Amino acid sequence: IMVLPLCGGMKHRPHAWLVGDSASGKSWATNEIVKPILGGIELEVQSVTSEAGLRAALRLDARPVFFDEAEPESKAARDRMSAVIDLGRVASTEGGAPIIKSNQQQQVVEYRINSSLFFTSINASIRAGADINRWIMLQFVPPPGPNAPADEREGRAAAFREIQAATAALIMPG
Repeated sequence: IMVLPLCGGMKHRPHAWLVGDSASGKSWATNEIVKPILGGIELEVQSVTSEAGLRAALRLDARPVFFDEAEPESKAARDRMSAVIDLGRVASTEGGAPIIKSNQQQQVVEYRINSSLFFTSINASIRAGADINRWIMLQFVPPPGPNAPADEREGRAAAFREIQAATAALIMPG
């Protein structure tokens, strides 16, 4: 997370995927930790954003990408996310050849994607070995349910209060 703002100047750009069930704290972590660290420089997108859309938005830019709700639920969503993950593979390494495409007017458009990607979702869709090594997987666990022992619920709540306090002390909003 700390290297996301520096991604354009790095020879290797790691990507991160924050995975967790509903109510596991993904939104809190992204709103209270990730976004303040990025300070508004990120390209923020969500669910149905395509690889072509990311490529066009970034073109020659080196901004980090924050991709919320990157859920691979349907076949179309899996195919779309697979293309986005492929773009992340290209973006991982400095000095690679550019991506060359042609627009409707048959003009050549060049893209150099030098971004780190940060995804959040309930499930991740990384399958290829070439991608597993490029992504840091962060797994959040949901809070204990109402039937969990009281000491477990209180212990987890106390730990979260400590995280909130440390975050407030270390990360300045905006």
